[in-house]
Amino acid sequence: SSGFSSGSLPDDWKTASIVPVHKKGISLYVDDTKAWRRIENMADHHSLQETINNLYAWSVRNGMIFHPSKCHALSISRTLPNDNISSPNFNLFSVLPFFKFFYSLNGIDLDYVSQQKDLGLLITTDFCWGAHSDYIYFQMVTKFNRLRSTCYFLSNMSYKRSLYLSMVRSFIEHCNPIWN
Repeated sequence: SSGFSSGSLPDDWKTASIVPVHKKGISLYVDDTKAWRRIENMADHHSLQETINNLYAWSVRNGMIFHPSKCHALSISRTLPNDNISSPNFNLFSVLPFFKFFYSLNGIDLDYVSQQKDLGLLITTDFCWGAHSDYIYFQMVTKFNRLRSTCYFLSNMSYKRSLYLSMVRSFIEHCNPIWN
């Protein structure tokens, strides 16, 4: 048996360069695959569904089947309803909340989600950072309180500072350049 747990990989993996691969509309990263496309018409919708079907077929051929329960659809749009309708860049699909394209993986419909965690970032449908900031704040407070309650006996400020920097502040600073 080949795999990471047994310490061996199939021969064709040793020569493959799949981490990361960024092609138009597809991103592969060891245990994370994304397919995306700007949807402006039915042809775009069908093209994205075809990409999903091709990824599934590829996964079956390579013995790495995607599990539909772990796959989600996330529609991202920053278009506001009061955008100029006469603009050539106006996308009617982005302002109709009742209009969603449904996607499937091996005949099973994918669930739409309002947010998805991706490489430590919480991505939302409106592509704003409020939900992510709230998540980071909650995690930071939780880690700080856990640290304070388990290390109350430490009197050396240098030790306390080291623990804070490694366990709390490092979490706060993760992906910090994105919103600076």
